[in-house]
Amino acid sequence: MWGFAESREPARHFLDVARSVTGREWRSRLDARSEAVAIAIAQRGIAAESVARVLAARGVGVDDAAAFLTPSLRRDLPDPSSLTEGVFATPEDLDTPHHK
Repeated sequence: MWGFAESREPARHFLDVARSVTGREWRSRLDARSEAVAIAIAQRGIAAESVARVLAARGVGVDDAAAFLTPSLRRDLPDPSSLTEGVFATPEDLDTPHHK
């Protein structure tokens, strides 16, 4: 605007490819922070770089990446006894005539 240098990030090309065969520019969709998270996930051996980039783009952090890739009902769902409301069927309830 007044001739001052603007602070812009240098163009980051995805996989070091400036342009595809059709002439389209390949740009990384990750910002600098997400790029760093993806690199950290890949360097720790949690996932391949391509998977790490997808995880970082979805907001999965380095500490949560391993758990995200190996879901577990026991770890991810709440303890049923902690639920305060709801209808729970017991084996005795299932023996009633209206359930047969």
